[in-house]
Amino acid sequence: MLTVIFGQGFTIDEVKVEHRSIIESGGSVKKITLSETLIIGERVHVVKKLSKESLESIKTKLKELVGKISRLERSMDLLRAIKWWAKGSLEEDKVDKFLDYFISFEMLASLKGKGI
Repeated sequence: MLTVIFGQGFTIDEVKVEHRSIIESGGSVKKITLSETLIIGERVHVVKKLSKESLESIKTKLKELVGKISRLERSMDLLRAIKWWAKGSLEEDKVDKFLDYFISFEMLASLKGKGI
């Protein structure tokens, strides 16, 4: 509903409804007012749009980097180490993050011919 109303996407983290009643006495008459309050916890993601020139610059730099890596003797091993590093940077669990980084360091050290 919020997406349709505001024209933006929302991720709802938490929805909580609080029931409240107010009792008012006025002589022989009692007035009871019931109300519900809806509390919504939301998370907003900001997406930055890059200009066409920025995208072209990034593509050029990536092509140059891939070209340099592909000329290396053990290029696949280096790419595998980079893959483990990227996996570790995205990991939320601290133990898994440590293991991913450790594996990446071990692979990079083996490229130099030294163990950690």
